[in-house]
Amino acid sequence: MMGLYNNLKLKIAPKAGNDKVLVGKDGWLFFKGDNSLYNFANISELQENGLQAGLEYLKSINKWCKNHNKKFYYIIIPDKHRIYSEYYRLIKKQRSDDYGIAKQFVNYIKKNSDINVMYLQDDLLKHKNKGLLYFKQGTHWSGLGAYYSYNLIIDNIAEDFSLNKVKIDKWHMSESPEDMSKSLQSGNSDKASYGKIYSHPTYVKQAKCEQKGRYNRLNDGEINCINNHNKNNLFVLRDSFFSWLIPYVADTFRNTKILWKDYIDAEDLKNIEQNYDIVILENVERYIPHILNKKFPQNLIKEN
Repeated sequence: MMGLYNNLKLKIAPKAGNDKVLVGKDGWLFFKGDNSLYNFANISELQENGLQAGLEYLKSINKWCKNHNKKFYYIIIPDKHRIYSEYYRLIKKQRSDDYGIAKQFVNYIKKNSDINVMYLQDDLLKHKNKGLLYFKQGTHWSGLGAYYSYNLIIDNIAEDFSLNKVKIDKWHMSESPEDMSKSLQSGNSDKASYGKIYSHPTYVKQAKCEQKGRYNRLNDGEINCINNHNKNNLFVLRDSFFSWLIPYVADTFRNTKILWKDYIDAEDLKNIEQNYDIVILENVERYIPHILNKKFPQNLIKEN
C-alpha cells in the first residue's frame, strides 16, 4: 500500500489547483478535501475496526427501527469523480472502483447484515448520456442527477410501502449555481462561459415546508414538510446533497422531517417512534469515515 501511496504522490503536480480544488480537463473542477485524491485513486483502506464500528451504528438504528415497526434505509451518494473520472487529470487510479471506500463499506454491510443500503453509482452511470448529472464547477449533483436518484430510492422504498412518486415531464436549461473556481487564486475557470447546460425540473412543490436555519443559511438545519395527499411519514438524517431531493420527497410523503446531521440521538428516536414510519440516513461517499465514528445512544443500547 505504501508503494501505491508514493506512486500517487509523484503524480500530483503543483498546477493541480490548490489545497481545495483540483483543476480537471475541459473546465471541470473537483473537490480535494476529505482525502478525495486518494479516494479517487482507490488506495484508501477502511480498517476492519472502523468498518465494524460503522456497521454497529447502522445495525443499532436498523434493529431499533425493526423493534418499533419502522423501516430504515441507508443511502450513499457517489462522489462526483466516480461519475466523471474521465475529467480528472494528473492523478490515475491505482485500483478499480471496486476498491473505493463506498464499495468497501457497502460490501461489508451486505456481508454482515440485512440493512437496506443503496449506493447510487451504477444507476447514475447508466444515465450519463441523458445530461450532466453533476455540476462541472461544483461538488454537488444537478437537478437531473438528483431526480434519477430519487426514482431509484423511491422504487426501493416502494417495495415496502405504497407511495405516490413524483413524475417530472417538463425540464428547463439553466446555468450552474455552484462555482469552485472562486477558491482558485488565479480564477482558472469562468462558469458563465458554459451557458445553460444543465437540465432542471420545471416543478412546483405542493408540500408546505418550514425551515429552521443553521449558520443563518436557508435550507440548513431542520426542515419540516407537510403534504396531506400522501400517507407515510419520513424522517431524514442527511448532508448537503439531499437538498436537491427535498422537493421530491416532500411531495411523496405526508410528513417529512429533514435534519442536517449524520448522528441519531434519543430525542430523534422518541420523535420517530411517535410520528414517523421510515428513516433514511444519507451521506455522500467522502463522508463515510464520519459514519464509522458515530455511536448509537448508549442509554438505549440495552433497550434496543
